[in-house]
Amino acid sequence: MKIPFSALLLAGGRSSRMGEDKAMIPYGHQPLWRHQVEKLKSVGAAEILISRSRDQLTWDCEHLFVFDRFEQVGPLGGMIAGMEASTYDLMMVLAVDLPLISLDVLEGLIESITPGCGAIYISDLYFEPLVAIYPRILLQEMISALESGERSLQPLLKVWVEAGKMRSLKIPPDLLVQWSNVNTPVQLSQLRGSQ
Repeated sequence: MKIPFSALLLAGGRSSRMGEDKAMIPYGHQPLWRHQVEKLKSVGAAEILISRSRDQLTWDCEHLFVFDRFEQVGPLGGMIAGMEASTYDLMMVLAVDLPLISLDVLEGLIESITPGCGAIYISDLYFEPLVAIYPRILLQEMISALESGERSLQPLLKVWVEAGKMRSLKIPPDLLVQWSNVNTPVQLSQLRGSQ
């Protein structure tokens, strides 16, 4: 029996290098946010939340929008808001600007979780925090980190993996391309060309 989990789509970035809201950019036959939400549905998320900044547009959909309590602190702020609003003890996180992430990659995370223990991919020495599953037991540690001025997830993830709160999964070299993100119009054009 699969462990139920919430899913959070991180869609609240500034998109300054793109010049327009990345979440709303057409990708395939739909906006990028929906492209990612469809994946989260396909892997069985029990609920889906969408993280946005308070000054950003939202849109009509069946999913709950959550807004950063900690403004302009990067993904950690969105993750805290998602975890505070989520129903389940495990929360899958997926960034809106990683459109090549496959269902197999997300399923790999799901297969690796156990109650109270999340999962994250690692490439070389770097964790990939925007495609991961986090346990709720980390919420207070996330809040404390931000309150102490720590915004980077890398040192936190190292501690959590060593403590057995997260399981790390090595990314096979042939799958690394899936972590190509869309930050600029040039990158978007290149990824559309690979569809």
